[in-house]
Amino acid sequence: MADAVFAKYDKNKDGTIDSKELRAVFKELNLNPSAHFVEKVQKRCDTDGDGKLTRKEFSNVVQAFTEINDLTKLFDQCDKNADGKMTIKEMIQKASTFFMDPRFADGRMKAVLDHWAGDKQATMTPEEFIQIMFKDRV
Repeated sequence: MADAVFAKYDKNKDGTIDSKELRAVFKELNLNPSAHFVEKVQKRCDTDGDGKLTRKEFSNVVQAFTEINDLTKLFDQCDKNADGKMTIKEMIQKASTFFMDPRFADGRMKAVLDHWAGDKQATMTPEEFIQIMFKDRV
């Protein structure tokens, strides 16, 4: 099964998944990440650092997508009015959960709070939240 999934996205059949092909995986999952975020995921999964994902490295993508899915659910929990945007008020209401969770004790939550940078009217999209919260390395 994993080979079939890999083959589906290895469009040029070179035995690797490049950033363009990885972006297609995101799009099929109804995600529209920035080029920077696709590179971030690719770097995290590319254990040999050659810029492309082998079949073996592609298995790391599953772990990355699991994290992205978890972060999406976390965003949705914060977005109380389900408008697809998190306000600072919604974030603060959920903040105790973030700060108590050891997965987020590395400063990423401060980066989320810094997003508002004094502008209490600003909002955060799910994509912005995920880009901040996604860890660069496993």
